[in-house]
Amino acid sequence: MEHLTLKSLLGFGSPEAVYQRLVDFIQASYMDVARKLNGEIRLFAATNAGVFLLMLLLSFLRPQSLYLARAAGSSNLRSGPFC
Repeated sequence: MEHLTLKSLLGFGSPEAVYQRLVDFIQASYMDVARKLNGEIRLFAATNAGVFLLMLLLSFLRPQSLYLARAAGSSNLRSGPFC
């Protein structure tokens, strides 16, 4: 994407040409931002899905640890040095 300066706008002459150049520049800038935002949203969604699947997998691999903790009498989940 090119930079738009006052000097480059004054080179077009007529106000209609300047207006069209500004419209084109704004539309191109908007589409660039929208494309980048779409990529960021996809990355965010993929990361969340990956973490969710990892947590789901871990919950199926280690469910006995929850049962062992309850059997030992620690029904209170607050069991740290600050509780």
